[in-house]
Amino acid sequence: MADSDTSEFHEYVLEVEKDPDTAPGVFSILAGLTSRSINRQHNMSTTEVPDADDESLPSGVKRGVRSSEVTMSASGVMARQSHTFLLKWWKDGVTKNARLRDPNATAGNLEYEEGPLYITNVGNSVEKGNGAVGVELSFEFNGVPNQTLKPVV
Repeated sequence: MADSDTSEFHEYVLEVEKDPDTAPGVFSILAGLTSRSINRQHNMSTTEVPDADDESLPSGVKRGVRSSEVTMSASGVMARQSHTFLLKWWKDGVTKNARLRDPNATAGNLEYEEGPLYITNVGNSVEKGNGAVGVELSFEFNGVPNQTLKPVV
């Protein structure tokens, strides 16, 4: 039996374009994160359809995709080099260009998911005796991010 080829933490990277005015297209990793989670979800519509011959029977349910969304959460320690950036991003209520990147993607496989990203939550926690302030972050893409495959050469 062969082991599956898997990715590791450092191979699933969240990068944000920090300053599109002075450095467009330059993406940086948010420092201090030790956990990232991404959720790709379809929001469904349902319609109950009664039996055509016997309405006393339970209705069937038809479903369809109404919309799609991609959200993320991340946690770790509040790195000083990211703190002001994160709080300003949240306070401004704007999107930043962001991408999830697999630096070790092989040809023909997903290398980037990218698009405009809102930061919807910045939470901090600290405990006496623990020198590091923790951070909990939530993000929502504005629309479904574009997926880019690594080129086959």
